[in-house]
Amino acid sequence: MVTHRANSIYKPLDAAREIRLLKIVHTHPEIVCVLNTVSLHDNPQFSALSYEWGDPATTRPIILNGSTTLVTTNLARALEHVCYHWTARFPDRDASSCRLWVDAICINQNDIHEKNQQIQLMETLYAGAEMVICWIGPLHRESQIAFESCMVLDMEIKRHPFELGKEVNLDWMKEYPEIFCENTPQDVNFGNRNWAAICRMLGSKYWKRVWILQELVLARNALIVCGKMSIELGSLLSIAEWFTQARRQNRPAHVSSTVWNTIVAPHLLGWECLMRIVVLKLGLIGRRQHLTPLTLKKSQAGWRKDGSCLRLEDSIKQQIQEIMFTGFWD
Repeated sequence: MVTHRANSIYKPLDAAREIRLLKIVHTHPEIVCVLNTVSLHDNPQFSALSYEWGDPATTRPIILNGSTTLVTTNLARALEHVCYHWTARFPDRDASSCRLWVDAICINQNDIHEKNQQIQLMETLYAGAEMVICWIGPLHRESQIAFESCMVLDMEIKRHPFELGKEVNLDWMKEYPEIFCENTPQDVNFGNRNWAAICRMLGSKYWKRVWILQELVLARNALIVCGKMSIELGSLLSIAEWFTQARRQNRPAHVSSTVWNTIVAPHLLGWECLMRIVVLKLGLIGRRQHLTPLTLKKSQAGWRKDGSCLRLEDSIKQQIQEIMFTGFWD
């Protein structure tokens, strides 16, 4: 939610081809931003923000085009960190060239006609953004553990990729007792604080919003961020695929039984959430050569019976409800 004096900030758009992009001037001591109108026909470079709006009753003021505007606290926190992640991704660019599309700010929320017109461009915007910055919340100790653990898993999985018809290498897990041995015996569901942290990260409200699922599927280059920590969405998807493959194998002796049961339980841990994105991306890509051995059998949500790819409006708009609310692993 954004509260503002709309007439002093927003000028009418040519809804079929124009959007507004946000420039963050600075974030301290207050957030100051400027909106500029651009034409999609000019192929502008921009990133997009994916986030949960948050409690509309909990707001913070920002300065937008010289006027004080109220945005949700969660959005304000995201704006405070966007430039850090953008600069880290594009270190050779001038930080002042960062342009961002944020639905709550770039669309005049008081103009129903404009909202309806701009929503029709969502597919184009998230698919066309050079990067989608996915804000899942501020950093705290548990989320830091989750991100650090996922970075370790991503590194090792890149070293030990799975192949069709072959068992994955589980020996490397010996090197990380902090991840694969019990260290929280009082937590019977996980047995390990690292996996408990990963589970809570993947169980956050962010992943449960249907609009966000669509944004992640459309994104060519998505970065999951929490405070100043980040990991590629592609890395999380690879981790989910790898451990979904590993669940077919017997537990190795060097991994705690409680921890192993956590790793191979898609409903408990959150792999199912990520695998929905994998399946929908397959339907969007529409090329058989992009199917991995693991997802080949699970890819029916994105393909017709004759083997042709469903169009985006079919695979996302019509099938998203089915994928979200049916037993994906049955």
